Amino acid sequence: MGYSTDFTGELKFAGEMTGPMFAKVKSMLQEDLRDHPEWGPRGDCYYMQFELLKDFSGIEWDGGEKFYGAVDAVNILTRVLRETWPEFGFTGQLNAQGEQFDDRWVLAMEEGIAIKRDVVIVGNRVTCPHCEQEFVIEEN
Repeated sequence: MGYSTDFTGELKFAGEMTGPMFAKVKSMLQEDLRDHPEWGPRGDCYYMQFELLKDFSGIEWDGGEKFYGAVDAVNILTRVLRETWPEFGFTGQLNAQGEQFDDRWVLAMEEGIAIKRDVVIVGNRVTCPHCEQEFVIEEN
């Protein structure tokens, strides 16, 4: 059993998409990156765990577990598409929440590259004496 992270949010296509661009994106989604050495270095990413949005305006997490390489996946997708369409890119962000309450971060697009930005949680960390769960009490 491994550690899982949930993602909310969307990455929108930064420019106008053509049929061939959609076809290439669709062909890469939900693929095992170990089967595609032609896509270059994969970092900590094993699967392309994204799906197209219902309105085809971008991508979102497909709900699969253990998506350790989300940032790498976005950068691989961007790199491969830019080989043919240099103008290809994403805008937006994904909010990540790990199994631990304080494991929060944001996958953000910065200058055309996906980066991981930690979320700082402000407040006093408290452990419940009954259930031993940890949480933060924010101070006003």
